[in-house]
Amino acid sequence: MNNIKNTQTTFIHTFSLETNLKFKEAEKIWKTYNMDNIKNNNNEFCVMKFAKNGLRIYFKYRTEKEIRYDKEHAEVKVEWIITPYKVLHEGHPMGKITSVEEMKQVLIRLAQMFEQIETETDTFFTKKLKMRRIDLTRDISTPSTIYTREIISVCKTTQLPYGYYFWVMSEKQKIENNWKEEVACLYKSKSKGIKGKIYDKNQNLQDFGYHPVETRQHKGLLRFEISLSRKCLSKQGLLNPGSSETSLFLVMEQASSLFDTYLVKIFDNDSMLSRSLLEKFIQKQFPTQNKKREKMLDLNRIYNICRKKELEFNPEDFPGSDKKLRNIRKAYEEIHLSPISLSEECPYIPSFHEMFYGKQTNIFSDYAKNHTRGKELWNSEQ
Repeated sequence: MNNIKNTQTTFIHTFSLETNLKFKEAEKIWKTYNMDNIKNNNNEFCVMKFAKNGLRIYFKYRTEKEIRYDKEHAEVKVEWIITPYKVLHEGHPMGKITSVEEMKQVLIRLAQMFEQIETETDTFFTKKLKMRRIDLTRDISTPSTIYTREIISVCKTTQLPYGYYFWVMSEKQKIENNWKEEVACLYKSKSKGIKGKIYDKNQNLQDFGYHPVETRQHKGLLRFEISLSRKCLSKQGLLNPGSSETSLFLVMEQASSLFDTYLVKIFDNDSMLSRSLLEKFIQKQFPTQNKKREKMLDLNRIYNICRKKELEFNPEDFPGSDKKLRNIRKAYEEIHLSPISLSEECPYIPSFHEMFYGKQTNIFSDYAKNHTRGKELWNSEQ
């Protein structure tokens, strides 16, 4: 596990532990640290005493059925949400913990906080804690906010694989998370125990009262995030019931492959060009194959309609059989071009794989550069 490099860009942004407590135990904690109601919800409470130090504590009353079938008949479910970077860097909203040694320091400091809470409240919960979820994150700098929003829009149009679907937060969740639906794409799979977010991080920081990240002047910041539930961790063989620490180190070790599985492979449709450039490129690529060219442009037009209406692509909208659709998609794949085109403000965006790993194909980048004037372009230095 010690071979994890500091340069790794996929990192654990958040993880949470959970336990069930008797009402009197939970009450000692929230009375000691002044609990807050969560947006007038009388069944949920939180303690933000340690929030600047990376620990938030949430309490929720369990159902009668949950209490009845629990051996200890504990009435309250407690979730301990930890932001590792904040544990070592008080109050900082952005930062990465990328090495095992740093994570060990986080866990030492976290154990000290838990010991402090147990001492000050006369409760004992640390031995009952179990892993609930681990969130992996990757940040990408974009040329501008326009590019950031363009990528989000493209993701919303993508036809998701079987078992995945897009979702929106409830009004209650939007208020609690200060969330703006128009600057984010949310997806999940219940069967796999996975949730994902792709959103404008600079906008998110502003909404919470922080200054946007100064990556470079006027640049955008796009955040990709996947949340691995206990169910997902178990299926992947990453859940160690006796040690949450082991689960964290295993996820750190496999972070890139997990990100590929649950995000990159889902949304990666190869390199993207603006609508006008895509049409020109296909005309140039298939000058004599009229029917193939027309079908490729038909598919692109359907995606454009989906983007305008913010709808996921539906294969039934394609004027042809499933086989024809597969053949047209294959034609795009063979030239490494996405059938989803961009607005004219964004001549070119690399594939997700190229975006994350820096192996940019110069064909489309050069094509956009040679056929575009006066617009900011995506480049390999991004």
